[in-house]
Amino acid sequence: MTKRSLLLVLLAAIVICAAVSPNDKKPAPDPRVPMRLEEIHYYLTNPASAILFLESHFEAREVVQPGAPRLRYVTMLALEPDEGVFELSPPGPFDGIVDADPKQWSKEMVPPAVNLPARYGVYWVGIRTTSLKKAMQKIEGRGVTVQEHRLILPIDPRAKAASIYGPDLNVFALVERSRRHNDTGEFGLDHIQLLVKNVAENVRFFEDVFAAQVQGHSEHQAFLTVAGFPLALSDPEGLDLVRADVQERSPSQFRFEADHISFLYSDIHPAVVAAKAKGRNFTQQPTRLEYFGKPTAHTYAVINSPDGLAFELLMHDK
Repeated sequence: MTKRSLLLVLLAAIVICAAVSPNDKKPAPDPRVPMRLEEIHYYLTNPASAILFLESHFEAREVVQPGAPRLRYVTMLALEPDEGVFELSPPGPFDGIVDADPKQWSKEMVPPAVNLPARYGVYWVGIRTTSLKKAMQKIEGRGVTVQEHRLILPIDPRAKAASIYGPDLNVFALVERSRRHNDTGEFGLDHIQLLVKNVAENVRFFEDVFAAQVQGHSEHQAFLTVAGFPLALSDPEGLDLVRADVQERSPSQFRFEADHISFLYSDIHPAVVAAKAKGRNFTQQPTRLEYFGKPTAHTYAVINSPDGLAFELLMHDK
């Protein structure tokens, strides 16, 4: 081997060693990224009836609340293990909970009605099924009211979908999807459709607070994922609604609907700090929930979307 060849071999070895140097470190994970969607919380006129609805039509199963003591005023139902849950409760006040703002329950209670104007917030929750036809046949046969037999999903216009009225006339979209390898049942959470006033402002909110990944964007709609869970954002025009008819989230009114959405973290504190660094303000700083004067396993912080929908950053302490 010539001296020139030997020199080239040595240089190549140095380059390779440098490329795999143990001193090279991967970027630190973004603290804003949650582990998963944890809860979609509904306040309902009759939680027991809603539990029966979800169990009967979607094979929902009650899950054990993390930590102790158990919060007796809520019930958690899962469609699939290791997915987010439906958290159901009546409106407060609740025994054992000291409200920072007791007046939050002194609002005009708006009874559920089909003709209620749309309001900014959760427009529907999507539930996946392997056979839309079979699912709808069963559901309609049990007397559930169908809203749309052929629903066009902003998140996936080509998908087979329909929408029904659930407890307190909250809307659920059924979407036909292929079975996932870890699915144990017929149904699972598919996506959340949000009705927003301004798509661009909400995209920035989810990017700043939850490091959301934008999968698609247009003037009236956006498709995001947070910790892999799909969120669809549509303004009134994107859902063929008349903007003047859509209601703001009024602090003086209470509606029986999805009230807040929670994402789970191993530690919410760095996530809150990172969101604040983006200029975001929290309505509730990280707080450990107390129940009958004793600390629970739940520490949470709350931040509102540009439309006033509450989002919780949640962690379960040991």
